Amino acid sequence: MSHVRLTIFFKYLTLYIELKMLKDSTSKPKKRLPRLKISTIEEDIQFQDMNSQNVKYVHGTNSASLSGLAHFRALLTMEQIDGTGWFHKDGLKSGERGNTIQSLGKNEPISNGVSLNYIQNYQQSIHTYSKYGETEKYYPVLYCFDSDLDLEINEKIQEHPVTKGGISIDKIKAIYVPNEFVEDAKKALFHTGQLSHVVKGFPDDKVIAVYRTARSHQMKQDISTENSGYQTDPLKKKLDETTRQKHVMVFSGFSELDYKDVDALETKITSILEDAIKIHSLDKLIVVAGATGDGIGRVYQIAKTLNIRTIGIVSEEAKKYYSNFPYCDEVFFCKRPKRNMESVR
Repeated sequence: MSHVRLTIFFKYLTLYIELKMLKDSTSKPKKRLPRLKISTIEEDIQFQDMNSQNVKYVHGTNSASLSGLAHFRALLTMEQIDGTGWFHKDGLKSGERGNTIQSLGKNEPISNGVSLNYIQNYQQSIHTYSKYGETEKYYPVLYCFDSDLDLEINEKIQEHPVTKGGISIDKIKAIYVPNEFVEDAKKALFHTGQLSHVVKGFPDDKVIAVYRTARSHQMKQDISTENSGYQTDPLKKKLDETTRQKHVMVFSGFSELDYKDVDALETKITSILEDAIKIHSLDKLIVVAGATGDGIGRVYQIAKTLNIRTIGIVSEEAKKYYSNFPYCDEVFFCKRPKRNMESVR
């Protein structure tokens, strides 16, 4: 009898505790968290389109890469690009500029191969790697590959497999570009034969929404600059138009006084300019100095041997002493403020 009473007691005690806990949990209403909007893999149109073609890896860049791909019939490694004169003429307009270039000459996988993303990370390839180089003239390109690649996996950066060497065109299974540039890309790859047939438009335009927003912003900025009242200063307008979207390198120093160690000066200038070509690409560079070839002006002759565009900015007074400026592509003559003229006198 006592055993039965004890069992009933514990049963009611348990019920009481459960009711108490239920009351406590409902007495203080909790804030409902907003629902997360998550796109599943099944809803990702771009992913599904690539997956249907058995794509496993992708490489993001921009359309400047198409000409090199057509010419060399491969996506080259940075070591191959650095040692090929064809790229030095106009400079590198696409591709990653950080670790890849820093690893040149060190026999590291990143510069001896092509860096990839797994298919599920394709958006990083489009939104990050297609932005390296020139983004004003070129559009995003996504190269796709199946599992038939010789890869090297770095344990520290497993999310980025790297190929051993370049990638020949027969390994490319699909090339995605914005829909309005499909014909342009096909034309660029026409002489490669099979490659022009694998060019496709992105099936989901939202994938490149960031690119379209940036392009629209750039167009508005250009229009705004054109209408900003440059008529009052035509020299400023011309100078701004010449240097717009360029990497301008201004060199200042001694001119007629010259330098004690001219060889060291020229070696240093050459090194600076060659590094700039690798980082910014040749057609993005402009060298600016004081127009004359003395002293620091030696930069002009060195720049011209490297095919870098050169500009001279000098006072109108220089016309009295110099009839020409042989190493300047263009010279801008500025009026010296009256106060400065008086101080010079």
